[in-house]
Amino acid sequence: MRTPVNMILTAMASCDTVVLFSNLIYTTHYSFVAFKFCHPKHWSYSWALFLIAHAHLSLVAHSSSVWLSVMLALIRYVTLRSRGNMGGMQVTIKHSYYAVAVTVSLVAVLNAPNFLNYKINHQPLNETCTELDPKFWNS
Repeated sequence: MRTPVNMILTAMASCDTVVLFSNLIYTTHYSFVAFKFCHPKHWSYSWALFLIAHAHLSLVAHSSSVWLSVMLALIRYVTLRSRGNMGGMQVTIKHSYYAVAVTVSLVAVLNAPNFLNYKINHQPLNETCTELDPKFWNS
């Protein structure tokens, strides 16, 4: 089962799994916990860091998955093109590893300006939550 196409498909599945897992944590926390209970521990600095990491990770992993599908099409094209040509290029697993590494690295580098766009702002909890316990008013 170790073929160049399967390696690209595995990398795509890994990227999509990262996106889905990150979205699961984000949706669970912010949809069902943070806004419902409005406790300062749900709006901590750690959760703000997670939110930034989620934004970056989702963007890079999803973009990588899309570009890996383009790379998969390219590998299939090269393979089909060289079928009848005995001197044609043979795509190996080593090529697919390089393709995955270059694709993910290039996507991360090209998204670097986007990484600098996010920052954490401190604001009182009463500006975020509508139903807030009075003892947390200035948290």
